[in-house]
Amino acid sequence: MSGPAEGTSGNPLALVMPRLDAGDTAQARLLIDAYLAAQAFYAGLPGASETETVHRPRDEQEATRFQSVLADPPLSLDQLEALRGGGLLHKKSLILQPELLVPALLKGQDVEWGATPQIDLEARTVNGRAYDAIILAAGWQLSALAPELGITHRLGQVDWIESAITAPPSATAQGHYAIAHQKLRLWGATFADHAGGSPQTSDMAREQNQTGLDALSPYWVREASKSSVQSRAGVRATTADRLPLIGGWPDPEAMRLDRSRLERAQWKIAPDAYNQSGVYIAGGYGSRGFTWAPWAASILTASVFGDPAPARAEALSAVAPNRQALRRLKRQPTRKT
Repeated sequence: MSGPAEGTSGNPLALVMPRLDAGDTAQARLLIDAYLAAQAFYAGLPGASETETVHRPRDEQEATRFQSVLADPPLSLDQLEALRGGGLLHKKSLILQPELLVPALLKGQDVEWGATPQIDLEARTVNGRAYDAIILAAGWQLSALAPELGITHRLGQVDWIESAITAPPSATAQGHYAIAHQKLRLWGATFADHAGGSPQTSDMAREQNQTGLDALSPYWVREASKSSVQSRAGVRATTADRLPLIGGWPDPEAMRLDRSRLERAQWKIAPDAYNQSGVYIAGGYGSRGFTWAPWAASILTASVFGDPAPARAEALSAVAPNRQALRRLKRQPTRKT
């Protein structure tokens, strides 16, 4: 890359809205914590605008989940309301402009673009220079660095037009999403398997996005059908349980050697167990990178500096990268000697 936000995070607009689960579970609380952390982090930054997102259920199952959420709301009334006819109104969601936001976040930092780093994790060196800590945030390319993490690749495409009319920030979602901000109108996104290589746009993905836009029917849908449409594709890094990887880099060989003890412990380990010292991971965000990243940064900052983690133990375990290596080991047959 020759500069910031040239991967999937380089879309013209991004939407930050919550994923609300019914019930008081560790995952449900974790998703809310990440969303609230993102709201607080982006407040007042260049390229971040608050908006209301109209969120309609895409099927009966989601409609039932929305009803359960509203029966015991996980967010206060200034954040969440019920919509007439079914659905949720996210009153403090965010529209981000990555081309403004990301450079602002990197201002004053020493960044080297376009170079392929030579990393020695054991020595904690990058291009021969030693560091107290290394954080690997390589998106979907983490799968090549550590297959044991179980990262899969999902290709996504967004489409957009530039309007002659300036509009205030607004968003609507129903499986797909549609965003209006200033003169941009953006919609998407597809979610397809990625066979490898550089992500490519396609007419099929554009047709899928157009179908989604027609169903959402924002006030500008007719303008979009008559305008010159631009497209962009990117690759998301996802995990089997749809939770990110935030924490220490796992040591699968140490787990393998300690398999008998892990079996006796019923495969339960602490989030910082069996990790390589001073090496950390941030990734596996799926389509919610801008939502997860601020929360992940606070967790990793505390880990690097030895401060108390600003999260519950159950949350740290849910996102710990060693969980993936542990599951992989658990599925393997016991080696006989």
